[in-house]
Amino acid sequence: MDPKKLVETRGEEPQWLPGHGGESWERIDYGLGAPGLMPSSVPTATRPGLTTIRLFEADPALLFKAWTEAEHLTRWWGPAGFSSTFETFEPRPGGQWRFTMHGPSGATLPNHSVFLVVGPERIVLDHLSAPRFQIHATFTPVDGRTRLSFTMLFTSAAECEAMRGFAEPAHEQMFDRLEAELARMRQHHLPLPTN
Repeated sequence: MDPKKLVETRGEEPQWLPGHGGESWERIDYGLGAPGLMPSSVPTATRPGLTTIRLFEADPALLFKAWTEAEHLTRWWGPAGFSSTFETFEPRPGGQWRFTMHGPSGATLPNHSVFLVVGPERIVLDHLSAPRFQIHATFTPVDGRTRLSFTMLFTSAAECEAMRGFAEPAHEQMFDRLEAELARMRQHHLPLPTN
């Protein structure tokens, strides 16, 4: 297996989540008629999840930009063959993210998420559309590159297993697309030669 790619966890809390050492999370009410995903009845330490880790040839600032600017995110979010139309994109705590994914077969998949944490080292969001889950993305500098750890947390093992067959290859395809977008961003932002 390529060490840049997939690493799985089942029910383990990623070590990079400060302040969540096994305690329960409370429901978060966004005033949308749909409380946040993580009810206090699901302990953090036992929450099932899927984690994908990849090392990118980019510094954390460029990776964060690819995640937080719609012009970049629309080019790579989703598996190969998918595209997205963003209706609302507010990458800040409490900000909304509403978009539609368009599949290669013509299927349209409306999505709604709320950002919980947006910072240069970590992004956390609740995906409120079915299937419901929480995403944690962390950006760790490693010798001029960045290790991205992407975790989807579910409230039950059944929900996690139902998504596994689709999500694992979809994340790898999405990260391939992210690598291509980072290369495009680097090329587009090259410093001008001086004479």
